[in-house]
Amino acid sequence: MEEGETSAEESSEERKRRNEKPVEAASSPAAPAAGSVAAPGSSKDDDGFTVVSRKGRRIAPIVIDSQRNATELLDQLGKFCDTPLEGRYENGKLRVFPVSAEEHRLIQKYISDNKLRSHTFEMAHNKQLKVVIRGLPTDFNQEELMSQLHAFGFPPNHISLLRNRKTNTNMPLFLVTLPKCPANQDIFNMKTIGFFRVVVEPLNKSSMPPQCYRCQEFFHHSRFCARAPKCLKCSGGHLTSECTKSAKAQAKCANCSGPHPANFSGCPKNPINTKNIKNKPTKNVWQERAAARKEKSSQQKPTFSEVVKRSQNNESLDAKEVMTQMAQMMAQWGQMLSILQTKL
Repeated sequence: MEEGETSAEESSEERKRRNEKPVEAASSPAAPAAGSVAAPGSSKDDDGFTVVSRKGRRIAPIVIDSQRNATELLDQLGKFCDTPLEGRYENGKLRVFPVSAEEHRLIQKYISDNKLRSHTFEMAHNKQLKVVIRGLPTDFNQEELMSQLHAFGFPPNHISLLRNRKTNTNMPLFLVTLPKCPANQDIFNMKTIGFFRVVVEPLNKSSMPPQCYRCQEFFHHSRFCARAPKCLKCSGGHLTSECTKSAKAQAKCANCSGPHPANFSGCPKNPINTKNIKNKPTKNVWQERAAARKEKSSQQKPTFSEVVKRSQNNESLDAKEVMTQMAQMMAQWGQMLSILQTKL
């Protein structure tokens, strides 16, 4: 069942709780300073040149959609960098690799000012801590929960109530997002909120590849996407939250145009369904082993009854042969006796 559908049996109170919007912090708490290092993973040699170590790079790359002149764009973006900006063109998109947070910020500003379609990834020092709080009722006030967490010294950026996608009902699980820093790790030691005993757990990672709910493409987040929006339900050029499609109308995938939402796990464009086995073997080892076992079983040793039956048949055949040979010998002796009688 898709989001936004309401069953006829649902009470008005349940509808109210269901449509309750997640609570966002008024202003996101400032992330701890990452330091004043100019270029993480880089060092200068004796000649003054900057040597970039790709293994230690922590600056997220920026992926820009197809451009007519990628070389010219790379040169333009290189003006914001102290060192030559490197890029890679693949799958019709230009991927650039800034070596410092400042270069990353300036390139992002240029992309935003020129309305280029792109996406990037979360920086290491901006990553968020996502936890799930168990033990609170589904109608627990989210504003009250936010104030309680602030009182304990954990300023959340976002709070939302999780839903069961199969039953389309609220679950007594609250998702809380906080800045990822050592101090906020203590939230896992919380035992009570108000008069409720709670358990705080890390959010389990999904087995599905991450999907952007702005452009519906994979492997990046909507918070870092600057592409034109596509609806998850009808593939229209608008955000999913603005979709007016009725619950009975057929969905349309923004990736394959199939009759399903864009987040359908069985979509042929989903990366989990497009993995091809490289160097696929010409022979199937398992089928060969099964055939060998079948052939071996067909050549099993005969049972005791089969052996006895065969021996009896062989004995009867031997007796017949002996009788035949004796009859032939008697006939030959008779001929010899008749010859002797005539000569005598």
